[in-house]
Amino acid sequence: MVCSSGVGFDPVVDGDRLLFELTGVYNAVMVMSDRKTDTVWSHLTGEGLHGAHKGRQLAYVPTYIVTWKEWKRRHPRTKVLSLDPRYEKFYAPSGQGRKALGAGRAADGKTLSKGFRRSLAGPFDDRLKPNALVLGVAAGGASKAYPLEALGSDPLEDELGGTPILILAGGGGAMAFDRRLHGTTLTFDGRTDRETGTRWDDEGRAIRGTLKGEALRPVFAIVTEWYGWSLYRPDTALHEAETSPNSDD
Repeated sequence: MVCSSGVGFDPVVDGDRLLFELTGVYNAVMVMSDRKTDTVWSHLTGEGLHGAHKGRQLAYVPTYIVTWKEWKRRHPRTKVLSLDPRYEKFYAPSGQGRKALGAGRAADGKTLSKGFRRSLAGPFDDRLKPNALVLGVAAGGASKAYPLEALGSDPLEDELGGTPILILAGGGGAMAFDRRLHGTTLTFDGRTDRETGTRWDDEGRAIRGTLKGEALRPVFAIVTEWYGWSLYRPDTALHEAETSPNSDD
């Protein structure tokens, strides 16, 4: 909601499949609660914020945010979930969330509506513009944000919390993977690894070469707006390409 994010989590906790619903706003981002325990959960991190499951973590399920054109290229036989006309009156207009921030302007702490402003647990991090899209990655107890506009078509290798990671960007989105496979840490020249000469696709799958049929393990990574990621992870590092001061629009 509003922060341009889409995240997947396993809804099963202690053998119970929980049902979730919108419950409010915290740090200007949607929070949800489950109907069984009324625990409040963060939709950005999957962490229980308040209630019986406070401190628990929902299991992450990797999701991809890309353009429809790109998704069709990758998965041409995709089926699309359509709106149910029986409930059409309950669907909100797509632009409603952004306007709720206050005059449809950026979430800079000044133009936020009173309701959103009251939800803030801390100040905004001004290293990036609040609405800049980033790939937020968490691994090994550390987190880092990679501005999408700084990611090119070539893979980006990094290390986070002791985990060697690979970031693949394209089609309007990005995903992060663990570069370790069968005890070997892979390094890349374009989409081909140097160790085996295997070619990899945009979703971390080996499509040609020695490792064909293998897949790299995704690490926790979501595309979201900077203000949401930085408020929930105030100690986040920032990809060096975007550490220079921002210019005004």
